[in-house]
Amino acid sequence: MRTNARSLPGLAAALLLAASAATVSSCCCRKVEAPPPVVVRDPIRVFAAVEYDGHKATMTTSQGLPDKLVRLSEQFHDTVHWLSASGEIHIVKWAQKRPFDKDPVHENKVLKSGHPSAGSAKEGGLKCKDNEGNERQCYDYVLELELPDAEHTRVKIDPRIEIMP
Repeated sequence: MRTNARSLPGLAAALLLAASAATVSSCCCRKVEAPPPVVVRDPIRVFAAVEYDGHKATMTTSQGLPDKLVRLSEQFHDTVHWLSASGEIHIVKWAQKRPFDKDPVHENKVLKSGHPSAGSAKEGGLKCKDNEGNERQCYDYVLELELPDAEHTRVKIDPRIEIMP
């Protein structure tokens, strides 16, 4: 009887080990759907340089996109700063509603926007597609470069802001 009494705890431990091994092995075979990774980044400040050569005004950006295009993210609160060595920049009108809560403001000869307003990536602009075929909201506007001449000549530019989610 003593021999059986000593092997009883060993038997119980062996059964418990076998049961836990069976439970663990059945758990690892199930596929668990992981949530997609969360992308987090700091807001990007896009610089748009407006140049005038005496005949034509052009706008290039720090993003290296085609002429006169700025791409901003609503989710990451990107902003744009327009600047020019040729004069002062003014936004005359938006073709649709503006994509920002407030009009851009001048600070030290730089026209600075706020971040895109909530929902501006889904509605409010024109439906357009980016170079990869993704649907976006585009906001066309008229920008004027006021030259520092005696007449304060204004040269018009017709850029576009593309808002992505």
